[in-house]
Amino acid sequence: MATVTVLEREIYEVGEAARLLGVHTRTLRNWLDGYTARGKTYRPVLRESATGSDLLTWGEFIEAGFLNEYRRVQRIPLPEIRSYIDAWREKLDVPHPLAHQQPYAGPGRHLMDVAETGEGDTVIYRFHDGQLTLTPWAQEFIRKVEFDHNVASRYWPAGRDQPVVIDPQRSFGAPTVEGIRTEVLYEMFAAGDPMDEIADGYDLERKHIEAAVRYESPRPRRETATSAA
Repeated sequence: MATVTVLEREIYEVGEAARLLGVHTRTLRNWLDGYTARGKTYRPVLRESATGSDLLTWGEFIEAGFLNEYRRVQRIPLPEIRSYIDAWREKLDVPHPLAHQQPYAGPGRHLMDVAETGEGDTVIYRFHDGQLTLTPWAQEFIRKVEFDHNVASRYWPAGRDQPVVIDPQRSFGAPTVEGIRTEVLYEMFAAGDPMDEIADGYDLERKHIEAAVRYESPRPRRETATSAA
């Protein structure tokens, strides 16, 4: 039997993935399988071809997170991103190039790649001509993703300075704090349990409970005016 890599592992139902990423479920479906609007058919972005599956792999989840940031913050046209993904898919011969090359958006709205120097510094360079430039925003965002041998292995949705982490190999990919699901901690808090008592019960610190509550508290979708195409 062929070995399933971490990027190929099916982890999330599309609705749960959309909730974790803060995107609309319909938008995420469109990115995964494409759609038709006004007589025009748009190809999938995150999959090579439509599968109709409601399950996302870890690689698709990471790519969707990157794609949401591009579209929400940088306002990069989706056709440009689709072309970029297609090019890297062919170049690297992998189904999830965004989870390998860690591309970002920078000055001039050009898509960029992330390369690591021998000293471990992150360098952002323009894909179209190789011109190197540093992007502080990109530096900050990449700290949310942990890479192991150039493959995304963990995701810190609130940043590395917060204890909430999403690991595909722990708790079935659910967000956790020190190995405890944030959902569990939040539900206890919402039921009226004091934070200090929750912390004592799980041998955690109060700051861990606070982080879990902040993460799980009802919040508006981060994606508002972003179009699916």
